[in-house]
Amino acid sequence: MLLKYSFAFLKHGSLWTYRVATYSVLIAGLSFVALVLGLRYVVLPTINNYREPIAQAIAGSAGQRISIGSITGSWHGYRPELSFMDVKVFAADGAPALSLNRVEAELSWLPLLWGQWRFNSLAIYGPELEIRRDTEGVLWVAGLAMQSRDGGGNAEFRPTRSESKRIDVSVSRARK
Repeated sequence: MLLKYSFAFLKHGSLWTYRVATYSVLIAGLSFVALVLGLRYVVLPTINNYREPIAQAIAGSAGQRISIGSITGSWHGYRPELSFMDVKVFAADGAPALSLNRVEAELSWLPLLWGQWRFNSLAIYGPELEIRRDTEGVLWVAGLAMQSRDGGGNAEFRPTRSESKRIDVSVSRARK
């Protein structure tokens, strides 16, 4: 008799588990569809309105002042793509140290779900960078010192690992 009731509970429990799993998958799917539609029809068409906060966020992580002329959003297959026009990175003295005519960044979906910006591909068109040596002999490239003032080498230049699967750079020019 006791065995009969325990099996009935398991049958009812598995139905409850099935319903919870079904509703969870349904809610996750609908949330993803809402995210895609919101990105496509609300965020990307008005992305240029967020140009200054985006530039400030990039400047905060780069440690240099950055200006962006304009931003447009579109789709590249199933991935959102951002195009940055007339990007300038300024040196400590306020002069443009790096100018980028156009930067196209194709976003990856999975990191977006966690609120992180990762690029599937990054294409840079027409970069111009300033290379100079100051009176103390320190080499500066795009506003970054390539060696420390005490001669220790590469103290201020810390290249980071890219999270992009593909990076293209086209038609670059260096200024002295």
